[in-house]
Parts: sequence; structure tokens; C-alpha cells
Amino acid sequence: MHTRSPLQITRSVIFALVLREMRGRFGRVRLGAFWVVMEPMAHMIVLGTIMKLRTAPTQSYDFLVFLLMGVAPFLLFKNIVIKIMGSVDANKALFSYKQIQPADAFFARCIVETCVATIVFLILYMCLTWYGYDTKIEDPFSWLFVLFLGIIFSFAVGIFFALIAEAAPELRNILALIFMPLYLLSGVIYPISKLPHTIIDYLLWNPYLHIIDLIRYSTFKYYRLYPGISIEFVVNCTIVASFAACAAYRLRKRRLMSL
Repeated sequence: MHTRSPLQITRSVIFALVLREMRGRFGRVRLGAFWVVMEPMAHMIVLGTIMKLRTAPTQSYDFLVFLLMGVAPFLLFKNIVIKIMGSVDANKALFSYKQIQPADAFFARCIVETCVATIVFLILYMCLTWYGYDTKIEDPFSWLFVLFLGIIFSFAVGIFFALIAEAAPELRNILALIFMPLYLLSGVIYPISKLPHTIIDYLLWNPYLHIIDLIRYSTFKYYRLYPGISIEFVVNCTIVASFAACAAYRLRKRRLMSL
């Protein structure tokens, strides 16, 4: 009789959960794939139209590309956090099987959101390239590294939110609403220099502000990094959040699995 290692079992479980999430995301909702693409596209169309009417074009970069490099990563980070937060309730019945752990559900949803966001980004990126926009990424390795840090940080935050939502379900909606002000305060729409200078020192405590600006810095050749933006800050926040999320998960693991 062939005995599988714990790593092989975990890999099989996560793969099965990924397939389950994909079927639930696109197999049961009509036009599900269409709305996945339309969400960032709608953001870009509306914001791009407003900014084109209000401001003069810049010679440093195309504003739609600027928006894509802010909107697409931020929506990815937001969706990772929100989906992980709801993964416990969605998979509660499966935790009765000893092979399936809450962490498997967390990883599965993170993988699904990352894959979906990657496909959507490539579609929008190719569309802008086809229309003649300058979509060249000046430093692709740095770009990927910063994006990876944002995914890991969001994964850790998602675990925290899942633990809070499990302990206090009434806070679930409040946690989801946190990303509404973050959308405006993370430099997604405007460069950081356009944000209120009276609160900019406080805004620099927001890791997403650093991540979005570093992504754009890696994309555009003549983009100026705002003073105070630091890759070291993002790395430190990611390390601290990851260790804290692991510790909190170990403390609440049995509670998450209880029916």
C-alpha cells in the first residue's frame, strides 16, 4: 500500500480546494469571468475619464498605465484579504476531515485570487499595449519582488481578519470596509505628492502606500519615488505580519476547526 507524505497530502488538498474555489467562482455564477475583468476595467475607465477632464497629460507616463499599476495590485491585495476572511465559514464542513486544515483553505483562496488577478492584469496590459500605450516595465524583477511582498503581506492580514471574524462575526463588515478609505489613501488614484501634506507622515505608516509607489517606481523610467517610501519598511511589515499571523493561527486553530 502506497503511503503519501504529509507534503503530498497537503498539496493534493490545496489543489482540490483550488478547483472547488474556481468552480464556485465561475461555474455557478453567470458572467462570473466577465465581471472579474470588468471590475478593474470599470475603475480605470471612470477614473481615467475624470482625470483626463480635470488635469493636463504628463510626459513622464501614460495615466491609464499609471492607474493599471495601482488599481490592479490594490484590488488583488484587497480580494486576498476579503476572500481569506470568508474562507473559514465557506469550508467549515470540510474541516471535519483530518486531512483538511484551515491553512489549506487560506492558501487555496490566495492562489485562486492571485491566478485570477494575473490573467486579468495580462488582459488589460495587452489591451493598453495594443492601443499604443507605453507599457514597458523598466525593472521587472523589482516589480515582481514588490508585488510578491504585497501578496504575502495581504495573506498575513487576511489570516488576522479571518481570526477576528471568527471570534467576533459582527466585525466582519467593518473589516471589509477598511479597504474603502485605503483605496483613497494608498496612492492608487493619485501620486503620493497629491495626497494631503498635513497627514502624509501618518499615511506613510500604511504599507500599501509604499507597495503601490514602489510598483510604479519599478514600472516608469522617470518616476520619482516619494521621500519616505522604503522597500525595507515593506519587508519588515511583511516579516512581522507573517510571524504574528502564524502565532495567532496556532493559538486559534482548534477553534477554527470546531463545528
